[in-house]
Amino acid sequence: MVQQAEREFEFDVFVSYRQREPDITWVRQVLVPSLDDAALRVCVDYRTFELGIALITSMAAAVESSRYTVAVMSPGYFESEFTTLERIMAQHLGLEERQRRLIGLMLEETEVPTEIRPFLWLDVSDVGDASDSKLSHLTDTVGKPLTGESR
Repeated sequence: MVQQAEREFEFDVFVSYRQREPDITWVRQVLVPSLDDAALRVCVDYRTFELGIALITSMAAAVESSRYTVAVMSPGYFESEFTTLERIMAQHLGLEERQRRLIGLMLEETEVPTEIRPFLWLDVSDVGDASDSKLSHLTDTVGKPLTGESR
C-alpha cells in the first residue's frame, strides 16, 4: 500500500452527489464552478468519467485519484447505492491511510448515517446557501495538502 504522503494525486477533489434534482443543478451550477474558480483540480462525473468504461470502475478511480471526496449530502444521496459506494470507498481509504479523505457537505437537511455523524461537515442547507465564506472554507480545505504530503 502506497501511503498518501508518498504519491501525487491527479485531482484535489472528487464530487460525489446524487444525479437527481435539486442536487444535480446545485452541483453543476454552484459547487463545481466555485471549485474551478479556486483553481482546484476537480473530478466530477459529467466531465471526467470516460464513455464506455464501467461506472463502478470510474467511481473507484475517481476516489483513489482524488485527495478528497466531497459528499453532497441530501435525502437522495443516502438513498443511492452508487453514492454509498463512493462514500464507503473514500472512508475505507481514509482508514487505510490514516488520513481524512471524505468531507461532507449538507445540501439539504436529512438523516445522516451513524458512520458520518461524528464528523464535522459544511452546512449549506439554508436554501442551498452557497455564500462565498461557506464555500471558501471548503475550497481552502480541499486545496491544502494532507499531513505529510507535499504539493
